[in-house]
Amino acid sequence: VRGDSGVLQAPSHWDPVKDPPVVQLHRLKQGDPECKAVLDAFRSTLANRKITKLAVDRIQNLAMWQSYILKRRTICERNNTFFGMDDKKNASKTSSEQMHRAMQRFERCWLWHGTNANVKDKIIQQGFNRSFCGKNGTGYGKDVYFARDALYSSNPTNAVPDPSNEYMQYKFTC
Repeated sequence: VRGDSGVLQAPSHWDPVKDPPVVQLHRLKQGDPECKAVLDAFRSTLANRKITKLAVDRIQNLAMWQSYILKRRTICERNNTFFGMDDKKNASKTSSEQMHRAMQRFERCWLWHGTNANVKDKIIQQGFNRSFCGKNGTGYGKDVYFARDALYSSNPTNAVPDPSNEYMQYKFTC
């Protein structure tokens, strides 16, 4: 990617990637700032629903991360070209400023997805895929849906309890 040395490296807040093709799952500790941010965002959109047992796992899938970064860059560059950000009167603005504005416009940092326990490992390994859907939350057709509010995705219709009666929640964050 032009001018982005290291952009396809793992994010600096990740634990060391031991084997890049292998997906790693890391349980975050309750006092960890990343864990606190996730839990605060989750709880802030729960309304009055009480969920007592919460844990946060970071999924470190380097291939999916790299795919996301390249797709994000393509979308942002397309946006900058479409809105004339590449013309001479805007030449004083750096491409990093343009990219930052485009990312603010398009990226959503907190979206929630509820699922059942049978699909958890597939999502961890392969990402969200509409071929996994079909049992719950298909009112708008078979596809992958994300909710702005955790209240919706944590509903037992969308986050079907596993045999130990725990709900599966996945975060999609930037």
